[in-house]
Amino acid sequence: MEYYLQTLNATKSAKMAKYSHRSATEIGYENLRKPHIKAEIEKRMAEVVMSTDEILLRLTRMAEGLDLSEYIEYEELYRVGDDGVAYVTKMVPVLDLDKLQEDGLGHLIRKVTLQGFELHDPMSALVHLGNYHKLFVKMVDMTSGGEKIKVVGLGVDTDKL
Repeated sequence: MEYYLQTLNATKSAKMAKYSHRSATEIGYENLRKPHIKAEIEKRMAEVVMSTDEILLRLTRMAEGLDLSEYIEYEELYRVGDDGVAYVTKMVPVLDLDKLQEDGLGHLIRKVTLQGFELHDPMSALVHLGNYHKLFVKMVDMTSGGEKIKVVGLGVDTDKL
């Protein structure tokens, strides 16, 4: 069961549990159908899976964006000139990831690289929230050349609909 929770793949987890490669698929499938194993997996998944409210809260925070001013400090880069004096050549922004995570906002950072960092796309988060709240209704033109489509065989006069 531990292997299944790591991989979410019944065959892989059976192989990791040292079942033979020949029987791993069948055993993995059978194990997931056993009531006590299924119940334990559901219980453990419920402990770690985000609730709908948490997902919506995180998407909302992403959509709102993040004021990074309190999480960024600037370090000065120096160069020693020919006269032996150190001169500031560049101010480099440094993101305090520890403080960001302490404040519960680490999930707003999409990627961190040596060149910098990237936030999640607020527009994408807004679209996900809009879809959840059914704000975007897809309109389908059900006409044919400006004329209503005739439906036959329903026993209803579609001209009166």
